[in-house]
Amino acid sequence: PWVAEREPDRRASAGSTREWLVGVQVALTTVLLVMAALLGLSFFRVMHVERGYAVDHILAADVTLPDARYRTDAQRISFHRQALEALEALPGVRSAGLISSLPLKAQVWGDSISKRGDTRARPERPLADYRFVSEHYFETMGVELKQGRFPTARDRTRKVALISESAARKVWPGEDAVGKLIRNDPSPEWVHIIGVVADVRTESLDKQPPMMVYVPYWDGAYWQGSVWGNETYVVRTAQDPAAMANSLRAVIHKLDPELPLANVLTMREIMSESVSSRRFQTLLAGVFASAALLLACLGIYGVISYSVARRTNEIGIRIAVGAQPSQVSLLVFRQGVRPVIGGLLVGVAGALAAGRLIQRFLFGTEAHDVPAMLAVVGLLLAVATMACWAPARRASRIDPAITLR
Repeated sequence: PWVAEREPDRRASAGSTREWLVGVQVALTTVLLVMAALLGLSFFRVMHVERGYAVDHILAADVTLPDARYRTDAQRISFHRQALEALEALPGVRSAGLISSLPLKAQVWGDSISKRGDTRARPERPLADYRFVSEHYFETMGVELKQGRFPTARDRTRKVALISESAARKVWPGEDAVGKLIRNDPSPEWVHIIGVVADVRTESLDKQPPMMVYVPYWDGAYWQGSVWGNETYVVRTAQDPAAMANSLRAVIHKLDPELPLANVLTMREIMSESVSSRRFQTLLAGVFASAALLLACLGIYGVISYSVARRTNEIGIRIAVGAQPSQVSLLVFRQGVRPVIGGLLVGVAGALAAGRLIQRFLFGTEAHDVPAMLAVVGLLLAVATMACWAPARRASRIDPAITLR
């Protein structure tokens, strides 16, 4: 009698423990799924952010002219000119250009912008990143011209430069920057601004575009004392850019067989490499969240199935006295969803707290992104419903005659 009186209490206690464990499992799964959703959404927005340049049909290669064989500025200028002309003459190449540092690669040179009439000390003037470019670099990379024009071969006889939109707004607010003058202080020779181009994300896709000043590569002696020998060549192709890699190498080696050619990559590959760490974080979070979701589904199914098996006699009697199959199914569903609801409430609260810890890894996404959380809640409710469906269907088909026997 003592055992019989306490057996229901033990069963109730065991059932409560199982439901509590399911609730904890759902709460942890909710946190992991929300983290994965936030990182995934952030990664998507990084990949589709406005870059300021194109990545399709573009092939890039780094070229370094050794000082031992290219001692003078004239030799470096001559090589770059011949290489660009030969690249543009290749079948399937629409345009070719060069730049001292390609977007998403290492930053090379920054300096202040010294405009005419600015009497401030040099450290107090606006800072910008400077790049050496060729005539057709902007067309090749798809950088939009906002005002003015691109440089041409006729500009070799005078000093010219282009600036980015943000630099134009900062240095000449409310004015037309085209036609303004800047210089490499303290040089007395002024440089004419001939164009304003769109801002580009140079350091990484998740950082704001810096102010930029673009100057022709043949004016390297004015800005840096000599024409740079370290350049990145870019070509825009009409076909798969990777298929042009051998042709690009052949052009460079024809001009100089001993010249090494490094990092021959498509712009799409360069962009993919720049977000590799973010991609890994997103993938890792997704794997853990998927595993947790699977375990939560199995846990809910296992608990409900076990409960139905233990309550077979009770359910059979309910059916015998008139309970409808839909009522039995609802009873089982309610038992399965109850710990899920509790786990979701705790999990959402935990996700809000954990989201603040990963805020610095997010881009264009808030830690309390409501659509992402609603999507996770909907997914877990759908999974819980599917996990409860089979046990509920089995319970509604229990034969009361067999149970009563």
